[in-house]
Amino acid sequence: GGGGVIQALMAGRGGGAAFADAEMERKVSISARNLGDGVSRIVLAARMGGGSSGQSGNDPEEWKVRLLKLLGGSDEDNQRNSNGDSSALTEDGVASGGGNNEAPSDIDILLENSTCERFVLRCVENELPPNLIHCLRLLRVLELQHDHSVAQKQQQLRRSRRSDYGENNDGHEDDLIVP
Repeated sequence: GGGGVIQALMAGRGGGAAFADAEMERKVSISARNLGDGVSRIVLAARMGGGSSGQSGNDPEEWKVRLLKLLGGSDEDNQRNSNGDSSALTEDGVASGGGNNEAPSDIDILLENSTCERFVLRCVENELPPNLIHCLRLLRVLELQHDHSVAQKQQQLRRSRRSDYGENNDGHEDDLIVP
């Protein structure tokens, strides 16, 4: 609300400083709400086993991509950013593409305005902390799934190498018979 402006004016601060503080609070509130809502939708999609609700042909991996984009963009987005192109997020936390005229992500806005006097209050009001905890849990799920898939690939590679070199089940190499 505008209570910060009134308090600043009563404290004798100039109207410009009070307006700047109110604008920072507004940006923090909007970004915290957008980020929290994005995480909430991704958590729901992950629980439902796929992408966003209401879409046909849900990919069970879509929530993972959306989470990573929400937190910092995809590899393609990061590559575009390193070439001087910026990426913004839509309201559901998905990168909207490139373009120099696009707004920064909600995370960037929060970081830029972290010095706001009521930063923590605005984030708590918009339920950002519990949503970030959910986000951390989803990141842990991603980490465990990735570790599991890497372990499976390594195990398959070891099996294929054993069969290529004639090892039997007890781990000893048999004499290779060359025709």
